[in-house]
Amino acid sequence: MGTTRFGLTNRITTTCTVKNGSGGGAPAREEDAAYLMENVLYGDRNVIWRSAGGFGFNFDIDLGAARTLSGIGLHGVDGSAISCGFYYQTGVYTPGGTWTFLGSSSLIGVRDAGVAFASIASIRSVRFAFTASGVMSCGKFFAGLLTDLGRVGSPGMANNEKQNRSVLQMPSGAVFITSLGSNSREITIPLGMIPEADHDTVAALADQTGSFTMVDLDDAFYDVVLLDGLLPKEYASANLRNTAIRLLGLP
Repeated sequence: MGTTRFGLTNRITTTCTVKNGSGGGAPAREEDAAYLMENVLYGDRNVIWRSAGGFGFNFDIDLGAARTLSGIGLHGVDGSAISCGFYYQTGVYTPGGTWTFLGSSSLIGVRDAGVAFASIASIRSVRFAFTASGVMSCGKFFAGLLTDLGRVGSPGMANNEKQNRSVLQMPSGAVFITSLGSNSREITIPLGMIPEADHDTVAALADQTGSFTMVDLDDAFYDVVLLDGLLPKEYASANLRNTAIRLLGLP
């Protein structure tokens, strides 16, 4: 049984380089001219890259420096995506060189996906190997070191899917319900009584200025924010704190 982990530092940023179309055997660019591949470097699921409709293609990114990673994934997947295989390379980017396979994820019917693994040092480039049945899009790529809360099974955790909809009730009694798109999630992780030092680790979640990656005990990936921007902290004793993490999983 796994634990709950968080990716608080995403190594895929605007300091990275999309290598597609750079020559020397690099894969061709795969993009709609209005939604460029570089859009995934902004870390925003709403700033999307959109493919041109290729059925199988590699998306290569140079991280700019050797990085230690333990998770890699995608947030805000949409369209005709089928699956993605994740690979890495150490040393200078060599498109035709050796790429080490990390794992793969189905992208059918999901908005977020990825793989977690034991930490690996000196990763310089990452490859996302997509298959799709037509045009697909994605807003945010993730590669980083996951922070483990160390709670096996996350006892008491609730992960509830929530419909995004508008409900309007008229004076006549008629009710109009309008779907607003993909469902979101409300996730609660009760930590109970924890030492102050452990709470300091949890408090790092409150320092996040945008969304961040969560990986649950089943290795499912989510793009989350603190619900209401709040991290509760109750003083149970001189050294113990009672807290719970409440998260919104983005649609």
